[in-house]
Amino acid sequence: MSRSSDLNPARHNQLLFIILSLLIFLGLALVVLTRSEDKKIRYHPLQFSHLEGWSNHDFKTGLDAFAKSCAALMPVGDGRDLSVGPFQRTAEDWKDACQKILAADDFQKALETYYRPIAIERGGRSSGHFTGYYVPLLKGAAAPSEDYPVPLYSRPADLVDVNLGLFRKDLEGKRISGRLTGRQLVPHADRAEIDAGALQDYGLELLWVSSAVDAFFLHIQGSGFVEMEDGQLIKVGYDGQNGHPYYAIGRSLIAAGEVAQEDMSLQAIAAWMMENRDRAEALMQENKSYVFFRILEGDGVLGAQGVELTPERSLAVDWRLIPYGAPLWIETELPNGKDFRQFMIAQDTGGAIRGAGRGDIFFGSGPGALALAGPINAKGRMIVLLPKDASGQ
Repeated sequence: MSRSSDLNPARHNQLLFIILSLLIFLGLALVVLTRSEDKKIRYHPLQFSHLEGWSNHDFKTGLDAFAKSCAALMPVGDGRDLSVGPFQRTAEDWKDACQKILAADDFQKALETYYRPIAIERGGRSSGHFTGYYVPLLKGAAAPSEDYPVPLYSRPADLVDVNLGLFRKDLEGKRISGRLTGRQLVPHADRAEIDAGALQDYGLELLWVSSAVDAFFLHIQGSGFVEMEDGQLIKVGYDGQNGHPYYAIGRSLIAAGEVAQEDMSLQAIAAWMMENRDRAEALMQENKSYVFFRILEGDGVLGAQGVELTPERSLAVDWRLIPYGAPLWIETELPNGKDFRQFMIAQDTGGAIRGAGRGDIFFGSGPGALALAGPINAKGRMIVLLPKDASGQ
């Protein structure tokens, strides 16, 4: 049973028409904010010789990731706008570069031939900001019990995702989510309301897991594995979000003096929650965003581009500013002090990944991936590899 079971397609379209004015207003506000942010960003052309570590980099696994993204780009309409900042490019430009590079014998040389590196800067300085993410492993069961009290919910039938770009070209890339109630689109239940039972009795429970903290981090990562009582491993993935903005709860811990800013990491947040169980729920509910899941097939993890992610090659970006499938060069530092100079591909996104130069590095699954991903909160440089235009620029 769903809240929208009495909503036929004709009435659905009518209600969408009624709320169009509201959507356009909200979308225009988003456009103003995004454009204001873009004005602070400078896209600075470089030479490949300017990229630290490029000349002696091992591109082998990078080629595999690149080929996956190129395959996903091929069905996209040639005229679709896939620009980067002031550099106007269409899907045809990106696909043409893909085909030429994949047909070449020397991958690195082909990249240098058909792309130009563009550094993303703010105020004359590098604006890269990098974090890491991983695929968590949870303990779960098919039914609730004292050991497995926390549900993972599937997508509610009344959750409506509206692509504002379908209504106005200047709203392209803007979306809003909510639910239809009568003649209005209203916010869906937030995290606190869902924790209090807002989705009970609708048959949306996908699985039950052992820890609310683990489930919270699964929401942040967007996908993961659940080990069932019989040993079966089930892969779950993102299938929608309630429309409320993502809030990084680490900010609250820093502001309250609970965790020093230089010590902030996923592990630090999890440790604080385990030590402060009576306050953990309230902290998690400060992030009103809530993710819904579906069961996925296969062993790999799919990113937002729809391709299987490759550890240390797949990057989550702000898809409004950097197209999926764009090759990138990343220059930052891991928490152990090791330089991270890496060829990567824009293949995913996330609620906290906003702004040019913002990147989230995928490290794979398991404890080792968590150890790498959790502590990363580093500045650095992001360079987009842009297909050359007809003039070779």
